[in-house]
Amino acid sequence: MNQEKKVYEVLDALDIEYDIIHHDAVYTVADVKKSKLDFEAVGCKNLFLKDNKGKNHFLVIVEYDKSVDLNQLGTQNGWGRLGFASESRLMTHLGLTHGSVSPFGIINNKDCSVKVIVDECLLDAKKLSFHPNVNTVTIVLSSDDFIKYLNSRENEVHLMNVPSKL
Repeated sequence: MNQEKKVYEVLDALDIEYDIIHHDAVYTVADVKKSKLDFEAVGCKNLFLKDNKGKNHFLVIVEYDKSVDLNQLGTQNGWGRLGFASESRLMTHLGLTHGSVSPFGIINNKDCSVKVIVDECLLDAKKLSFHPNVNTVTIVLSSDDFIKYLNSRENEVHLMNVPSKL
């Protein structure tokens, strides 16, 4: 089954409403800005990280233009030094490729080992937007439904003020 269809099936099973927007492939926040995609939702950036030993993996979800202080994030939470995980780790743990990283990737995380970190300020938004595991589509859903989705998974979820670089 393809990645996108899996996401829709999970959301439909949870009775979550969402809007679908098709567009050209975007790989980065810069690509999104260039394409001038305009949604009535907060755009989100998803960072797939690992700890220094490569034993723990994290999916950090923040507003699209936030620059995350990885050192502070790891230190303040006792996770040690954090850095970006390789594309092979991304495929192994979330079944995704670069440019398609999304909170819906945890659908593919069978052992639920990836910790999900959500910047709590996102919850102030009425609507959020994410790729449904492919970078040619964006879906928009309410922040309440996003939390409902996360709560339906067995991954560890942390709602926190994600530190930003100054």
